[in-house]
Amino acid sequence: MSGPSEKLLRPKEVCQRLGISYSTLSRWVREGR
Repeated sequence: MSGPSEKLLRPKEVCQRLGISYSTLSRWVREGR
């Protein structure tokens, strides 16, 4: 089950892996982190 979408994690998966909230993640994106 490998494909182009494998590298791109869903926002929820990213939050779970980093242990942060979605609002924090979206703020980082806006700040250009």
